[in-house]
Amino acid sequence: MVGIDAGGELQVSGAVAGLETLCAATGYGHWRRNMQLDITVTSGPAVDDLVSLSQWLRRERDLASKVTMTSRPPSEEELGGAWDMLSVAVGSGGTFAVLAMSLESWFRNRPKTTIRIKRGEDSIEVDAGRAKDLPELLKALMEAQAGSAE
Repeated sequence: MVGIDAGGELQVSGAVAGLETLCAATGYGHWRRNMQLDITVTSGPAVDDLVSLSQWLRRERDLASKVTMTSRPPSEEELGGAWDMLSVAVGSGGTFAVLAMSLESWFRNRPKTTIRIKRGEDSIEVDAGRAKDLPELLKALMEAQAGSAE
């Protein structure tokens, strides 16, 4: 089991393969402030995949309350906007690591899906073929934002 204690520290029990490597790759502890990542599906049946991803991420205890589905405002010709984005609030390296692991697992069942993960003005695109690189890609996204904030 993987969890985050009240002090924001990663707690691990049982056998979680590769978690220490994942935390090291994501720079666990480097980002302590809350941040929002916006995730959109850029291929296939976008709404279906977005709902699937939302349900998948909400199964993770540490992400369940941090995932929200949002929709764009409707245009004048539309009655209402469709869900088109997930917002995920991550506040520590541990939560960040859980997100990366969960996304990588989700991609195993979605081999033809591509998602865009955005933070501020920076974004990355990930498909099943690059899912194993998620820790490094997310770390690069976080560092790009940290560099622009300085």
